[in-house]
Amino acid sequence: MIASGSLLFYFYHWKLKQYTLKTAGNLLLVLLSLLAVFHILVILGIFPYEQTWGGTVVDDSQVLIYEGFALFMTLVFMLIVGVKLNYLKSKSLKRVANIGLWAMVGFFTMSLIGNLTAKSEMERAIFIPVSLLLLLLTLRLAVGKRR
Repeated sequence: MIASGSLLFYFYHWKLKQYTLKTAGNLLLVLLSLLAVFHILVILGIFPYEQTWGGTVVDDSQVLIYEGFALFMTLVFMLIVGVKLNYLKSKSLKRVANIGLWAMVGFFTMSLIGNLTAKSEMERAIFIPVSLLLLLLTLRLAVGKRR
C-alpha cells in the first residue's frame, strides 16, 4: 500500500511539476477569482449560507463576518500570487509573497480538513476538490523557482 506522503510525492514530481509556475499561478488566480465571486454571492444572500462554513453559520451577522474575512483573505491570496508571478512588480514584496505562499499552503490544508468534516453533502462534494486543487497549485508555486 502506498503511504499518503509517497502519493503526494508522486503527484508532485510526475503530474504537478508538468505545470509551469505561470500556468499553475494563472489557474490559481482564476480559481481564487471564482472563489471571491462565490463569497460575494453568499454575502448578498444569493447563495444560501447554510451550505457554507461546515453548517456552523446560524445568522446573517455571522455571514457578514465569516464571508467578509474569507473575501479579504482571498483578495490577499490573489495579491500574493500576483507578486509571485511578477504581475505586480515589487522587489520588497517578493520575500513576503514567498512566505505568504507557505501560509496559503497551511490555510488551504486547514480548509481541506474543514471541508472533509463539513455537515453539508453539497459542501463536501464541491469544496473538497476545490480545496485540494487550491492546495496543490499553491504548493506548486511555493516550491517552484522563477527562472
